[in-house]
Amino acid sequence: MREALTKAPLLRIFIPFVLGILLYQYINGRYLIPLISISLGIFLYISLSIIRNPKFKLRLTYLFSLAFCFIGFGIGWLNALTHSPKELDIDTRENYIAQASVLKVKHNDFTTSADLSIHWLSDSSNSIINTNGAKIKALFEGSDYSLTEGDIIALSTKLEPIINSGNPEEFDYKTHCRYNGFLYQTFVERDKYSIIGEQHSMASSRKKIQNYLTNLILS
Repeated sequence: MREALTKAPLLRIFIPFVLGILLYQYINGRYLIPLISISLGIFLYISLSIIRNPKFKLRLTYLFSLAFCFIGFGIGWLNALTHSPKELDIDTRENYIAQASVLKVKHNDFTTSADLSIHWLSDSSNSIINTNGAKIKALFEGSDYSLTEGDIIALSTKLEPIINSGNPEEFDYKTHCRYNGFLYQTFVERDKYSIIGEQHSMASSRKKIQNYLTNLILS
């Protein structure tokens, strides 16, 4: 392993980089862990660089790989941290008015599930909450074939944090959603949303025609 890392310098960064991304999903630490890891890697690299004895330095070559591993791990962690979804400053008990774009839609027998990108939220005091395009998982009451990708909708709903059911050995749905940019979910009643516009594209137009024909056949 020591020789493999020495002969393949990219692995010294890539493998710890990926490891940092993966471990970020399971360990709390925010900026502390990556800063310690990167600082330790830089300190180790500088300490080894100032050694003048070539024979002694050669014997410690593997420590250079370890230094790069620390740095790669820290960079991977920071990458996951900066690209992970941010929690919203909201009260999950309160009802919000929102405007959102529909990213993805799946029509079921009695419900419609969709991924939404929230443009803004408004609370009971009409204060606008900046969402930075936060993505949420939404479940709409009824199978609404008029709802397609690219639609812009207005809705009234409560947002709930995505959680696991707590069953042992179950699929880690919460981590899966977080990794894909989702922290919140919501159930939207049939009369609590409306389509107010659309983002025009060939894909959305094709999907609308497909849904129209499907709805025509089923009705």
